[in-house]
Parts: sequence; structure tokens; C-alpha cells
Amino acid sequence: MTIKGDISEHYNFNYKCGYHMVNNKNTAQYTYDLSQIIFKIAEYDNIKLFEIFTVLNENKYTKYIFNMLRDKMPEEFSNETNTLHNIILFHKILSYEFLYLYHPCICDLYHDNEIKTENLHRLLEKLGSL
Repeated sequence: MTIKGDISEHYNFNYKCGYHMVNNKNTAQYTYDLSQIIFKIAEYDNIKLFEIFTVLNENKYTKYIFNMLRDKMPEEFSNETNTLHNIILFHKILSYEFLYLYHPCICDLYHDNEIKTENLHRLLEKLGSL
């Protein structure tokens, strides 16, 4: 199942994250990586981020990932029909903790129409450890 909708204007499906490969917490590299993945969007442009989330949430695989993360979040953020809750959820999946695991899954979907087993396994393992 492919990603429906064109978000390539704002989401870079060809960029490889590097911040997680450094032994110490490298927030400068994370910030750079995030700016290369989600580009042409002001840092707090939640309307554009919600548009990207909405497109990604149409895919059954990413919806499953979002729902797993939603289950790990405090109950007050579990309403999947609440726009603010979904923006918070998307910010969480783009956080330092998850971006390097989530981004390869989205790239797999975009390029191959399915998530590679090893990429999905790494992300689900992290979500399961929360």
C-alpha cells in the first residue's frame, strides 16, 4: 500500500539520518537531520505538519505505527480524531527518540510500497520498550 497524496514538497524521502550514529547525544545533528527531512516548513507550522501526518495516516502501516505510539502516550492524548492530539503524536514520532527509526520506514513505503522487515522491527522494538 503506497503513500497516498503528494507530500514530497515537504518531506524528503531520500535523506539518511545520521544523528543516531554518534556515541553521545548529538542534538545539533538531529536538528539538521530533521530540517533535511521535514523541509520548507517553519519549525512550529503545525498546519503543514498535520497535513503530512494526515497523508501518512492514510497508510495502514503508518496508521499502525501511530496507533502503537498513541497507546504509549498519556490517555489525554489518545483521541485519534483530535487534531491537536495528532499533531502532538506526530511531533513525538519526529522526536530525537524516534526519528532515526521512523524515517526509514516512511522512506521504504515511499520507494518500495512496503516497510522493510528490519526497519519495522527496530521501530516496533523501541515502541514496545516504552
